[in-house]
Amino acid sequence: MQKLIILLALAFPFLLNAQMPTLEFEVDGKKMGLEERLKLAKVNGVSTIIIRDGEVFATEQYGFADVENDISVTENTVFQAGTLTLPLTAFAILRTVEAGKLDLDKDVNDYLKTWKLPVNRFNRKNPVTTRALLLKQVKFNSPSKPQGYSNSEALPSFIQILNGVAPAKNKKVAVHKKENKKGNYSYFGELIMQQMLEDIYQMSFTEVMQELVLMPLNMNESFIAAELPEDKRAITATGYMKDGPRLPGAQFRYPELASSGLWTTPSDYAKFMLEIMAAYEGKSDLLSQKMTQAALKVGSDSSPKCLLMNAFSKNSMINYGAASMGFRTQFHASAENKWAIITFMNSWENWQMMAEFNWQTINALGLKKD
Repeated sequence: MQKLIILLALAFPFLLNAQMPTLEFEVDGKKMGLEERLKLAKVNGVSTIIIRDGEVFATEQYGFADVENDISVTENTVFQAGTLTLPLTAFAILRTVEAGKLDLDKDVNDYLKTWKLPVNRFNRKNPVTTRALLLKQVKFNSPSKPQGYSNSEALPSFIQILNGVAPAKNKKVAVHKKENKKGNYSYFGELIMQQMLEDIYQMSFTEVMQELVLMPLNMNESFIAAELPEDKRAITATGYMKDGPRLPGAQFRYPELASSGLWTTPSDYAKFMLEIMAAYEGKSDLLSQKMTQAALKVGSDSSPKCLLMNAFSKNSMINYGAASMGFRTQFHASAENKWAIITFMNSWENWQMMAEFNWQTINALGLKKD
């Protein structure tokens, strides 16, 4: 307990500032501090970073990357990012647009070579565009995220995934309705964009992301992979299921790389968020101010979506929450106000705890949300 209090004091100086409130949680009418709340949620490990005024303000780690082997979470602990991969995929798409290699409003089949999106009664007269995919306007018959594959299961090829052929677990990628009016999320759009990027650049998706995103942002601790490389195993967090059981095999595998292929740390992911903030102000060499501001603009409809990530329609705040088996990841941020909170947990069912943690920190710091 004493160690945690010291760590929190060092990482969150506002907790000791009389002018700032401490983090306080309430569960079933009972108020509690951070330590008690984390224990109640059975959180195994947490790594978080706060950006304030366009700079890193604080980092904090709590608990264990591997409980059974007594390995603590550190700033360099790698987590499976799940669908927090999506904003990076969108970033690569937007860079491709600015390079003149892709038009957001043209039929995706104009760019797909290795595989084509099937044409049916839903997209025959209204071709699917990349813009529609980014805005989640296309209705696919799929769940919100891929199921993943355990170490004992065969991994399908990417073409098998697109065609819905065993050992792939998903149905064939095809448009299911004319319009996604409810804004329901599907990972099939990212599968299409993954194939588009490979066909446009004639490289693997891993190579495309390394060249367009990870390398120019110096995200040296991050990588895109279907499964964890052996040389990264010692620095990567183990996943844990609801109520604490260790995930068999430590991590699941996700060959749907554009959707769930990122492995990273909060500190490395913060480099991406800082680049978005810089681009928003016209200070990036990777993405123009015009493109960035357009990409973060929420549409006129009721669906809180923008080209780069989810957004709150009534203010400038952007957010994403993700899950891969045994892990939860999330960020809240404002490019306009130059702040972000990025939090990773190696605990499957702790989405509510993560949201509480981020929101309490936002409120404690008095971060501007509009």
